[in-house]
Amino acid sequence: MDLNTLQPLLDWIAAHPTWAGVAVLLIAMAESMLILGVLVPGALMMFGAGALVGAGKLPMVETLLWAMAGAVAGDSVSFWIGRYFKERLKRVWPFKHHPSMIARSEAFFQRHGGKSVLFGRFVGPVRAVIPAVAGMMGMPPGRFLFVNVVSAILWAPSYILPGVLFGASLGLAAQVGMRLALFLLVIVIVLWLTVWLARRLFSLLQPHAAALMERLLSWGRRHPYLGGFVTAALDPRCPEAPGLAAAGAFLVVTAWTVMSLGGLLDKAPPSATDTSVFNLLQGLRTPWADRIMLAISALGEPLVLGVVQGGGLLWLLWRRRILPALHWLAAGGFALVLAFALQGRAPSPLGPEVPWWDSSPLVLVCGVLGFLAVMMAPGIRSSLRWLVYAGAGAAVVAVAVAQLYLGGLWFSQALAGMVLGVAWVVLLGAAYRRHSDRPLAPAPLGGVVALSLVVAAGVYGSDYLEGGGSRYQHPVREIRLGSAAWQAGAWQRLPSHRRDLEGEFEQPLTLQWAGDLSAIRAALLARGWREPVALTPVNAVRWLQPDPPLEDLPVLPQVHDGRHEALLLIRPLPGTDREAALRLWPTAVRVDGAGRPLWVGNVSTLQAYRPLPWLTVPVTGEDFTTPLSRLARELADWQRRWVDGPGGRRTLLVFPP
Repeated sequence: MDLNTLQPLLDWIAAHPTWAGVAVLLIAMAESMLILGVLVPGALMMFGAGALVGAGKLPMVETLLWAMAGAVAGDSVSFWIGRYFKERLKRVWPFKHHPSMIARSEAFFQRHGGKSVLFGRFVGPVRAVIPAVAGMMGMPPGRFLFVNVVSAILWAPSYILPGVLFGASLGLAAQVGMRLALFLLVIVIVLWLTVWLARRLFSLLQPHAAALMERLLSWGRRHPYLGGFVTAALDPRCPEAPGLAAAGAFLVVTAWTVMSLGGLLDKAPPSATDTSVFNLLQGLRTPWADRIMLAISALGEPLVLGVVQGGGLLWLLWRRRILPALHWLAAGGFALVLAFALQGRAPSPLGPEVPWWDSSPLVLVCGVLGFLAVMMAPGIRSSLRWLVYAGAGAAVVAVAVAQLYLGGLWFSQALAGMVLGVAWVVLLGAAYRRHSDRPLAPAPLGGVVALSLVVAAGVYGSDYLEGGGSRYQHPVREIRLGSAAWQAGAWQRLPSHRRDLEGEFEQPLTLQWAGDLSAIRAALLARGWREPVALTPVNAVRWLQPDPPLEDLPVLPQVHDGRHEALLLIRPLPGTDREAALRLWPTAVRVDGAGRPLWVGNVSTLQAYRPLPWLTVPVTGEDFTTPLSRLARELADWQRRWVDGPGGRRTLLVFPP
């Protein structure tokens, strides 16, 4: 993905902020207008405008004012349309074909009166219709204008500020590395799509679920061979164990056949899709993202899921809910059997040393979390039940993305695991719902499961994060070079720019240093360089100070080839309000017979960046030449050599005397 294609648009926005503000006004106006508000994805566009504010491309105060003005104008136009047409509005398209739109808004207005204009601004189904209904039902214009302005003042920040925070965080992530920024963007999009899909599926299937079960049961009663198993699973008057056992066996046989035909159970090489997805996600790896993905992938570990299931099982037995307890046990138990029976013999992307359960964690996650949602949903108000399924779906997808990102699964393995897990949850959930006598209390069960997860994380989490980090690392092959060969031209074999995305390069690497890192650090500290304030959650609060000195602020690390720098030192630049920052990354190269490690890096400028009025962060400037020349003059007792790099940019080679 080439993010540079967006740069012309960003440059235009920066050069024409007034026109960009007018665009925000028109979007907010359309989002609030009758009919248009239903068609225009205003919330998403307002979020995008906020993201541009957070990225420093639009001014915050002006953007909020444009959005407020557009919201007031849109609702005002709708109000006067309703006041002019009155009851005739019900006979105008699209309301004559969808009378419920007006009826729902009328009921909302009658229930809340003038406050409905304020409340309706934030309620999706009636947002674009309430102002017209207020005009149609004779609300005084002066009162409407007052409530309209107040609601716009509250609406604009609530829609734009989340985008501002996202844009600012994305901009800061881009300072660390575009890999991290793109990774965060991908995660947000994937999880949003998961929640959206879960809600859509629930809306489509929930009204017809009971009828579908009855039709399936009716078919089972007529079928001479499979009818007994279907009836046993779905008829509340029959024991369900035989039907579930047969359904489980059928699922195993069917899955085995399909996966065998698809090559997932043999030693065939991965498909082109598997390889493409693996290479794409490996190109997004960064140390911070690795830690996040390791923590998420731990949710798919059998030991963690075992603790979660054990906690829920004990609570169900304590409450004497035997039927849910048996189904809860079957959800994870059969999923574990299914994962073991269908494990592929082909090695994972990182080799056969990955345990077998890491090749099929999604069957377990789907089985445990999916059936947890099935048990909790009946005790929740029907309009909110989709949230339970969306949460379970988001958790499963997050584990899938984590495993794909870390290289523990091929894409085809992940897809097969999710399909099998969902199939088992559907079978088991249908049988449970047909035989369950009364719903469970969702809050206590959810609390017990959450507490069990915290216990599992505390006992198992730290060891997994330490051991898992080495499990998902690619081996690095060491390269030996003679000192003379390195200086004569082999230095060009190292990257000339900081590698951020596959095929993308950020910032020149104009410094190569051969020697022990502790010796390099000691030499620079003796010359006035110092280590920056450590970046910790506590120290990051310093970014919120008003006009803080640059030297008091933590410095964001940067990513080269998937790793943070091994050495980061800073020092003030005389006569300026900026600092010099030296960064060195490890390489696989060893120089001369002593095997000195070779480090690659640069010396850049640091300057204050304020994406928000109350946030100041040191970021890398564009000058990489002046601070490097200054460093070369400081290294009097180290041997130095200037060489000409790509594009005429000079590179400094440094080695011990």
